[in-house]
Amino acid sequence: MSDKTPERPDNPPPHDKGSSSDGTIPGHSTRGGPPKRIGNYVIKRRIASGGMGTVYEAMQEQPRRPAAVKLMRRGVSSAHALRRFEYEAQLLARLRHPHIAQIFEAGTYDDGTEKIPFFAMEYIPNPKSITEYVFAKKLNTEDRLRMFAVVCDAVHHGHQKGIIHRDLKPDNILVDSHGEPKIIDFGVARATDSDLALTTMQTEVGQLVGTLQYMSPEQIEADPHDIDIRSDVYALGIVLYEMLTGRQPYDLGSRPVLEAGRIIREEEPKKPSTIDRRIGGDIETIVLKALEKDRDRRYQSAASLAGDIRRFLNDEPIIARPPSLGYQLSVFARRNRALVVATGAVLLALAAGTVVSTSLYLRAESERVRAEEQRARAEEQSEKAMSSIGYVLEMVKSADPSCLGEEVKVGDLLDSYSKKIEEAFAGQPELEAAVRTALGESCKYLDNFEYAGQRDKYKADARNHFERALALRRTHFGENSSEAISSMYDLADVFELEGDYKGSERLKRRGWELFKQENGPEDDYTLSAASELAENLYHQGRSSEALPLMEEVVEVSRRLYGDRDKWVLGHMRQYARVLMDVGRFDEAEQLRRHAFEAAQADSFSWGEKRGARGDLANSLLAMGRVDEARSLYPDRRLPENLGIKKWINGNVNVSSGEPTLLVFWEEWCPYSTRQIPRLRKLHETYGENIRVVGMTGFSEEKTRECIDALNVSFPNAHVDGEARKELEAGGFPDSFLFVDNEVVWHDHPIRLSKHMFEGLLNGSGARSDAGQSRLTAAGES
Repeated sequence: MSDKTPERPDNPPPHDKGSSSDGTIPGHSTRGGPPKRIGNYVIKRRIASGGMGTVYEAMQEQPRRPAAVKLMRRGVSSAHALRRFEYEAQLLARLRHPHIAQIFEAGTYDDGTEKIPFFAMEYIPNPKSITEYVFAKKLNTEDRLRMFAVVCDAVHHGHQKGIIHRDLKPDNILVDSHGEPKIIDFGVARATDSDLALTTMQTEVGQLVGTLQYMSPEQIEADPHDIDIRSDVYALGIVLYEMLTGRQPYDLGSRPVLEAGRIIREEEPKKPSTIDRRIGGDIETIVLKALEKDRDRRYQSAASLAGDIRRFLNDEPIIARPPSLGYQLSVFARRNRALVVATGAVLLALAAGTVVSTSLYLRAESERVRAEEQRARAEEQSEKAMSSIGYVLEMVKSADPSCLGEEVKVGDLLDSYSKKIEEAFAGQPELEAAVRTALGESCKYLDNFEYAGQRDKYKADARNHFERALALRRTHFGENSSEAISSMYDLADVFELEGDYKGSERLKRRGWELFKQENGPEDDYTLSAASELAENLYHQGRSSEALPLMEEVVEVSRRLYGDRDKWVLGHMRQYARVLMDVGRFDEAEQLRRHAFEAAQADSFSWGEKRGARGDLANSLLAMGRVDEARSLYPDRRLPENLGIKKWINGNVNVSSGEPTLLVFWEEWCPYSTRQIPRLRKLHETYGENIRVVGMTGFSEEKTRECIDALNVSFPNAHVDGEARKELEAGGFPDSFLFVDNEVVWHDHPIRLSKHMFEGLLNGSGARSDAGQSRLTAAGES
């Protein structure tokens, strides 16, 4: 993690402390000043005023210690308010946590006219709100997150005691002079214990309790019976947003309460990365999950939120994931009263179509928006796709999903809708092309077990949709239009999935030439198109042709945007792969080291950090620098790593007729059973183009199980050195190498195996054969 603190506003917006400009406390006439004594407490000064009372700094006489005394406001001491104040004291007394202000005593104070309840609690010297503190101290992002996780722990403690705070905000999370946060003011807390909730304080339905800017959508409804601990999680999300950006996620300003409530319930929060692009990736995903409007999609507890924060800090994969396109479209459907049941699948397809119709834009932008013209083009395409939704909804009205069976599957719906396209969009080529693009994209990714037997069918369907969309767009928009080029790339991707890299190359080369002709050699579209073509050539084993393309892409993009830009770093990593392929290991290692160091910035996700680290480790292993590669993994967590590996690569190039080599080492045995269905699926697809070697540690029973599953004989390498000979022989386009339970290589040994394996063996002194398959190196794919 980088220690560099991103540039943020030095002075975040001040929080209302509740004091008036003349120093008096609103709603609490002191009649000659504050009381000199309240119970066992000598009053020193007023601190602030809240919704229920005034807070004083005091000194407790026995035992002698500083305290904060909260006195209820005059004029609101109804029976209801008194019960609520007493209840607050009971709640606080149940809490015992180092980061929650501790209550000392509760009682009543007689001012000569009435008895006013008070309670005394722990005094926090020289406090600052948590947002004021982190900006004043210029804490880096990691330290902000660590402090926030501690606050989450304290909130979770309250929740475990059956207490919901309901008014979490920076002013109620104070940081003392030692940098320790303390949560204060449970004045609007509500117990989850049913007995207390029913017999004591009841917040009235329709009465907003809390601070509007920090209220969850369900709190806006003002029904206390519909509030649970996830409302506090939402408020914590707002606090975290402010701690990182210095701003609120919604621009409520001085809007009326009803309008502000509507914004909180309906509008999406501004992404933190749009305020500071370095607050992106996993951090942004965590913040936005805490701010989900649907509480079932939020973190379900403050502890879960803290857990993801700590996973991020430990460079572990977080649990949160960005909302899927399907979920976003379901929200759209609810808000527009659409046919949710009948049209869910097609709305998802259209959402994908919106992305696909601007795929080149996204390829070029990759994390940033640069030009108004490009932005306008993307918005135009989105508007067209959203317009298509209306047409498709009308089309689907005539299709009764119940006719498709008890369980409607996406594939069945796609088949049904595909048959209706020409009729539904007769004479509307632009819309037909948009819908075909959407459906083609959905067909392309029906690649799971449920549709394994129909994979070829759906790839063919995708190809047909994209070919038709390309023909329509060429006729309607022009041969060289951006719309036609977008369809060319859609079709090229399907060709690659089918193993037709030559066909894909023709389309991608034409796209690159058109962009270069139209926009010039240094345009983002042109650079992205060159990168796409180079990737295609690399997969064909033509890296010498890919090399000059990537050299130019990296040189121009670095000059335009610097060498720490995510988009540029992606090109550097691709360039490094090509350099490795042609034997220029030193240059590749320099690029990969730079990418690895740059990826430690906060804006990079865990997956991006992991990929950059794996690239560097692979370069070091290829050069025999095993100790350096091992040093990149000081605290490997094998079960976690094993759980997320994509062990079997089904996307192999079989057009050349060469077999694919899958290498299994003995340490992998516990995980073999779960891979058998995948092996069977691969064998059904590629037949004898699949070979497996190195299953040296399998028991006879396990080996026989695999042989029976595939109905093919595996070369069981028991002769010393046989596995090594198989690997070094080369001629295989894809392989996996397992070392100490981890994959350390997943690339193209047809060109790299000799150098990499020699480096591994010479650097570690171990042998990659059946007799000794446990090497001492470590790494990650």
